[in-house]
Amino acid sequence: MSEESAATGGESTDFKPITTQEDFNKILGERLKRAKPSDYDDLKAKAAQFDQAQQDKLTETQRLQAQLEELSGKAKTAQRENARLAAIAAEGIPAEYQDLVHGETPEQFATSAKKAKELISKAAAAESKPGVSYRVNLDGDGSDKLALNGSGIEDALKRKLGIS
Repeated sequence: MSEESAATGGESTDFKPITTQEDFNKILGERLKRAKPSDYDDLKAKAAQFDQAQQDKLTETQRLQAQLEELSGKAKTAQRENARLAAIAAEGIPAEYQDLVHGETPEQFATSAKKAKELISKAAAAESKPGVSYRVNLDGDGSDKLALNGSGIEDALKRKLGIS
């Protein structure tokens, strides 16, 4: 046996060098066919199904995460409004003044409600004092009656400015 046939396992092969791209592609294609598993197409289809399932799972997770964030926001808003209404009820703020109570925490709502109650009580005390009038005399004639047209205002302004 010669050295060449001993190296190849006893088979004699004639080595032909690859000289063209076509020869190379043909030899490479044959090798790839031999290297490819017999169930390659099945495995490829299963991998595609797995990828799709992972994508669907991710999409479902994202949908649930968005829903969780939305519900958490609604719960936070409801808790905030509940704290605001509790502070309003504790201080006995009338309905027309409830929009004065503001804040983010129960402590802030309580402080705001106390301030609103103080303002309401001061305003009520000022209205009940005799002789105090917040009415502006628009005619310039000293009466308590409001002018029905602008001529009284114009005449009073002219008198004050010294214009006839």
